[in-house]
Amino acid sequence: MDNVRQNLEKAGLAGRNKLCIVPKPYLNLCTKRVLVMEELKGEKLPEALQKDFEMYAENAGMTFEEFKAKEEAKLRELKQQGKNTNGPSAMELDVYIKMVGAKRRADNLSAMIHNYTLGLLPGIPKKAYKDKTLPINHAKLIDDLILIHGHECLVDGYFNGDPVSTIL
Repeated sequence: MDNVRQNLEKAGLAGRNKLCIVPKPYLNLCTKRVLVMEELKGEKLPEALQKDFEMYAENAGMTFEEFKAKEEAKLRELKQQGKNTNGPSAMELDVYIKMVGAKRRADNLSAMIHNYTLGLLPGIPKKAYKDKTLPINHAKLIDDLILIHGHECLVDGYFNGDPVSTIL
């Protein structure tokens, strides 16, 4: 793990504000059976992805199960028609995420203006602010995982068997 960490840091792929963070092992506390390493705070990747898909479903006015079934049906139909079943690219998703963020900021600005003008009057309810959570760029996440683990295996010859498990 220490070799992987040092190699990725030298390559500019790991560290604060980089593609990933590899926890620092505390070698003086490690044994053949016990690995002691730095704790990284964050959300488990499967849980973050589940919440992300639940957010898409909620925005579409559906339950997660309904949304999943609808998307799977769309995918089956596209495959039967022989059409492209690739999802959006990392760049396309980035544009979408920026648009969602801009709309959220505009909605929150509108709510703030309302709350500090009309919302101060008796009997006028205040408007709620929208959550600051933006969707995850799934395509970029996959691209980054391939780049990081490809570099580990093909360039350095050392790899981490526990790939990115948290979203920081």
